[in-house]
Amino acid sequence: MTPRDRPGRGSRALVAVVIGALVWLAAVAPPSAALLARADALLWDLALRAGRPRPPPANLAVVAIDDGDIAAWGGWPVDRGRWAELLDRLDAAGARTVVLDVLLEGRPAVDDADARLAAAMRRHGNVLLSVGVTRATAARLSPDPLAERLSYPLVVGTGPSGTVERRLVAPAPALRDAAATLGPSAVDVDPNGGPPALPAGVRVGGGLVPTLAVEAVRRHRGAPREDLWFDPAHGAVLAGSALAPAADGRYRLVAYGPAGHLPTLTGRELATGAPPALQDALVVVGVSAVAAGERFRTAFSPALSGTELLATAIGNLLEGRTLETIPPASGLGLALTLAAAAAASAALARRRAWVSLAVLGGLVALAGFGVQTVLTETRWWLPATSMLAALVLAAVAIEALRLVLVQRAERALADAQRNLVRFFPARVAERLAATPDARTLDRAVEATVMFVDVVNSTARVERLEPAAAMAELRRFATKVEDAVFAEDGTLVAFSGDGAFAAFGAPDPRADAPAAGLRTARRLVAAFADDDLAIGIGLHYGEVLAGIGGGERQLQYTVIGDAVHVASRLEALSRELDAVVIASAAVVDRIDDPRLCLGFERRCGVALRGRDAPVDLAFLPRRPA
Repeated sequence: MTPRDRPGRGSRALVAVVIGALVWLAAVAPPSAALLARADALLWDLALRAGRPRPPPANLAVVAIDDGDIAAWGGWPVDRGRWAELLDRLDAAGARTVVLDVLLEGRPAVDDADARLAAAMRRHGNVLLSVGVTRATAARLSPDPLAERLSYPLVVGTGPSGTVERRLVAPAPALRDAAATLGPSAVDVDPNGGPPALPAGVRVGGGLVPTLAVEAVRRHRGAPREDLWFDPAHGAVLAGSALAPAADGRYRLVAYGPAGHLPTLTGRELATGAPPALQDALVVVGVSAVAAGERFRTAFSPALSGTELLATAIGNLLEGRTLETIPPASGLGLALTLAAAAAASAALARRRAWVSLAVLGGLVALAGFGVQTVLTETRWWLPATSMLAALVLAAVAIEALRLVLVQRAERALADAQRNLVRFFPARVAERLAATPDARTLDRAVEATVMFVDVVNSTARVERLEPAAAMAELRRFATKVEDAVFAEDGTLVAFSGDGAFAAFGAPDPRADAPAAGLRTARRLVAAFADDDLAIGIGLHYGEVLAGIGGGERQLQYTVIGDAVHVASRLEALSRELDAVVIASAAVVDRIDDPRLCLGFERRCGVALRGRDAPVDLAFLPRRPA
């Protein structure tokens, strides 16, 4: 690639800005934004799977009531006495905090099972109970006593963005009073397939009711209620520090692994076996049965149970490491997209097509590896799709611009060659168009030199009008051109009624002697029925080929002793009455004997201006 067909810095910068801005606009404008969000979610899933499942926090466990438990216990709903037995077993095992993720609504008649479960909850002393959430209507905006009991005041603002008015569905009164605290376990599902999100709290009345996961962390850490408050910009704040990043009041959850990755017990294992070692553990008890439990999509599992997802949310908050997001519509998202386009524009600007493809593959792989590292190690969700799209599109645009410039340069080179070939041999014109210094074409080569001249041309020209004489010379030149070019020779020059050609210059060739003699045979055939008589001289030897002339007018030429010998041989054709005379240096290098049919050999022939005689072969003008 030369400077004239390489995109300049200004062009590359313009491509980066235009492509980056267009991709960013597509990332924030519907419906393309939804498509890019789905692609980002897919990349996030692939990044986590390419890594490895992460270990959950210590002392976090799950008791999952599966289909086998429900079948063994008489079907759904499970008798509440069973929940009481499980709580007693967990209490005996030393569990510090138990989250009962089951909606146990009140029933018309007081049930002894409710009393037993309430007693078990009081014996443990730190059992959190789930409450339901419904959308409030204008007819039901009366005060909600349970919400007033559970809600916290906001520090600033009016609650997380996008929230709507809700009402709580309370459990049975006995259970509500026995629980250490209550909270909704609602999880938001992204329709575009992104990671599940846990709200920090649910807006009810004038306050915010914290979700069950937030309250579980507070209770497990032994923090009083006054240590927990809410900030719409940061989510839940406990004892002066945010539980985890939640810029919009929601926590994007990072799954630890597939179903069963968290330490999990079934109800039967807990109820019939010895209490496991759960000392000081936080245990989430819920339903994983297909008929009764909820299912959520995560990176590792297409159907993770709601109980395991709640435990995942609690684990994320305990570690203080939920998924931090950089929205594509943000200023940082725009900067990353522009940076990706700029990287492609800078890296591919000086490459050929196949190199550009290899560099682009490397950039995409590097970006993919970087995204994976960032996602899995630091838990940032980047607008990776827009970055990769900017990389690829900027690369395509730069390569297209490069091809346009290359085609423009090739057209200019072709135009230059077309102009030069009118004055120089084709190979020489090609090199002159491509090189700034014509003298670099000078080289010594072994070549066959041929001189062709019209016999008795002076007398013929005297008898003709100037126009007729010029037409005759053009006819002679055309036949010489046809014969020389048919053998891929170099027509060095025309001089009046003579022509000078070379075979093996400027590029050496092994068949130079044969090509010269074949050309001579073509000329003999071409002028056989013509009233012009010609003489041809051929010699093979070392010559110097290059560009001659001054500074302003150039001419391709071939010089050396071989040129003088060929010229003398052509002049000797009058004396020998021969149409072709070739030196032994030419004839002895001919492998095809048919080319020498009709030639007569003569040794020791003296040439004008030369001391040493020359062996030659000649084709008589009038065969005997």
